[in-house]
Amino acid sequence: MTKIKYYSVMIWLIGTLFYSYEMLIKSSISAMSDILLHNYGLTAIQLSALGSSFYMVYVVLMIPAAILVDKLGVRKALITASFIAALGTMLYAFGSSFTGFAIARVVMGVGGSFAFVSALKLASQWLPARVFPLFAGFTQFIGYLGGVMSGAPLSIMVEHGNWHIIFIGISIIGFILTALILLFVKDNTTLKNLDNTSISFIEILKQIGTLLKKPQIFLNGLFCLFSMGVVFAITDIWGKIYLMNAQGLSETAAATAANSMVFLGVAITSPLWGAAATALSNNKRLIVFGGLLGTVSTTLLFYGGSNLFMLYVAGFCIGMAMASHVLNFDIVKNLVHPKIVATGMALLNMCGMLGATLLQLLSGASIHYFSTSSQYDPSHLKKGLAIIPICFLIAFIISLFIVDKPKQDIHFESIRA
Repeated sequence: MTKIKYYSVMIWLIGTLFYSYEMLIKSSISAMSDILLHNYGLTAIQLSALGSSFYMVYVVLMIPAAILVDKLGVRKALITASFIAALGTMLYAFGSSFTGFAIARVVMGVGGSFAFVSALKLASQWLPARVFPLFAGFTQFIGYLGGVMSGAPLSIMVEHGNWHIIFIGISIIGFILTALILLFVKDNTTLKNLDNTSISFIEILKQIGTLLKKPQIFLNGLFCLFSMGVVFAITDIWGKIYLMNAQGLSETAAATAANSMVFLGVAITSPLWGAAATALSNNKRLIVFGGLLGTVSTTLLFYGGSNLFMLYVAGFCIGMAMASHVLNFDIVKNLVHPKIVATGMALLNMCGMLGATLLQLLSGASIHYFSTSSQYDPSHLKKGLAIIPICFLIAFIISLFIVDKPKQDIHFESIRA
């Protein structure tokens, strides 16, 4: 049995810390939302555009990033990506207008798009295959801890300090990660390539088009689009703003309920969904429950009153509901030919990030539509953000039509090698 080496774990951990850093900078706009609206005069649509700009780039670069990691190696890709992400954060720290902030978010997104795939690539290169699922789970857990930090901890620092200096500090952390990658991370050259076949970007797009024609894969993608998109609309922008203005919560309490508790729910319950599915031998029932839980908990967060404990529980349950999408990955894995499993996984992740892009824009446009001035009062927010529980309700309805085929009943269509 191959032993796990400390050096191998260190290499994986450095890559995973960059993934956690990516989650931090991606959702850091939550801590800045009130400042951007009031100090810089951004509209709801502009704020939503800022939030979604990171995800737009992420969606576009997701597949090219994976190809570049394979072609260039993880070390070169991570050095470049971490430097770009840190540079984007530095640009953000000196931003003073919508255009400046938007350019910075786009640059951050370019670097961040390499984070998750690089962390998993390092795990597959340096760790024994028998522990890969375990470390993939740890990667998800550590990554979402970065999301937790973007909530209450970052909001407290921004509230009581100079936000420019704080983001300069976050940028410096990114450059330190770049240095650590440069010093310690390397590709495992001892591995033998079992398959030297080079898959082109066009071929992958063709595979995605083929997958989307399959109704069950399309439904699983839609579930990820609505469930993940809703959650990032809450954590990144509108959750904290709503709880502060409509429910009268302090900035710290609002950020805890609408951001940190949500990400904590995702981090803690992601492996539990997998364990439950294994015990019950059924993914669909759990996905249906996840859709229902998301509908109820988002409704409670926005329309259930201002009881702080209830809001914290609702936030955690929203994260728990989002985490159920890990079961969609298992269903799709069993629906596609083994040669294109990675493409199927990338497709679902792309659907989730596309959902984040669209729903952040739609929620901002919805609030702007119901407002009568540049000031968004509680009634505008309540009406405009009704789209969020409605979208989770759509995810729940979609889950009713998802079919969880037993593995032995699956018939793979032939594909060209």
